[in-house]
Amino acid sequence: MTITAEPLALSYSGDDSTTEFAITWKYFAKSDVLVTHRDASGVETPWVLDTDYTLTAAGVESGGTLTATTAPATNETLVIELDPPNTQDSSLPLGGEFPSTVVEGGLDQSVQRDVKIQRQFLRSLRVPTTDTQTGDDLDLPIDSLRASKFLAFDANGKPIAAAGTSADLGPVSAFADDLLDNADADTFVQTLVDDLTAEAAPATDDVVLLGDTDEAKGNKMTLANLLKVINALTAETAPAVDDEVLLYDLGAASADKITLANLLKIINALTADATPNQATDYLVTYDADAAAAKKVLIENLFSSGSWTPELWDNSQSGSEGQTYSLQSGYYTKIGQHVFIHGQIIVTGLGTLTGADTAHVGNLPFTNSASLRGGIIATGGSTFSITAGTNVTGIISFSDDAAALNVWSTTGGAQSMTINQFTANGNIIFHGMYKTD
Repeated sequence: MTITAEPLALSYSGDDSTTEFAITWKYFAKSDVLVTHRDASGVETPWVLDTDYTLTAAGVESGGTLTATTAPATNETLVIELDPPNTQDSSLPLGGEFPSTVVEGGLDQSVQRDVKIQRQFLRSLRVPTTDTQTGDDLDLPIDSLRASKFLAFDANGKPIAAAGTSADLGPVSAFADDLLDNADADTFVQTLVDDLTAEAAPATDDVVLLGDTDEAKGNKMTLANLLKVINALTAETAPAVDDEVLLYDLGAASADKITLANLLKIINALTADATPNQATDYLVTYDADAAAAKKVLIENLFSSGSWTPELWDNSQSGSEGQTYSLQSGYYTKIGQHVFIHGQIIVTGLGTLTGADTAHVGNLPFTNSASLRGGIIATGGSTFSITAGTNVTGIISFSDDAAALNVWSTTGGAQSMTINQFTANGNIIFHGMYKTD
């Protein structure tokens, strides 16, 4: 007969009941059929003829039927393929009629052998058509050289036997080489931790690695969720000196624990920062609302310093030719609350508008957009105002100046003008306001 279609391997899925499987190509002998069973775990087992299965008669043009002794189970696979011997047992007589049947059968068997060889070829490792390495260049090292070694490739792409270290595995970095020679998991983790770069500004969506004991596998968790877990712990309202906290011991390169007493000794042994930079140094805080650790500039918690008060008119500018014999100011900021005191002694008004309201300007921080602040004069001289009146100031929303008022029991509060402040006015004041 002619073979117009390749006798390809047949694959059947088990269902716990089917035992008969069709073979769609001719097999010249039952021994030419190779049967492989794969179980649910992926383990392959060659089946034995007349033990694990039987076949219908050989030599049938349309093929035959394989009958399994036990039906393959669900998630199991049965593969049936041709595996004819690499022999030729036909003998053609000299002379006589042409033995067409014998010749055709031999050719058919040759095709079956070609299919077997092609199947094995397609399952082998191959290089691309344009690969520069061919022939002997692709030979594996001899067995004595490759025993207990890894298959690797050198800089030219030739196969080599590698011990698995960076010395003979070019693509492996020194770091990976260090990991590969670790004897156990503890040493492996130690190497990883030692070589990590410290995260200077972790975000809440950064992840940390952890071991999930319920699922017995590695897992990951965001910092935000880790902090939620910490926040859910019962707060220790009366910690004792022998209570313990978990830490990572860089010296021993391992997780460890320490008592509160010893931790406090370490903190006490730290070098005190005698001159902290309020604008750049941070403190670590825990935001319970956001369930996250955060950093806070020291100046946002507490800061203090000097500032230079100025006399302004309605234009609120310190560049109108004003002159002074004294400009002194000091502030203390606790959180969002600013406490100020200072003194101004004017020697000239420059081009300030006399009828405009006098302001103590250039406050160290801008006032809140939702709450006014104020100052009060605790001393002063050379004002052009009625004796017995008081000088106060209102700090408006989002402003950095206090508009001065003259207050009396009879007239109430009225704006204090530049003319009333006079060209040699002297004011001593203190006040308080809030920032955003």
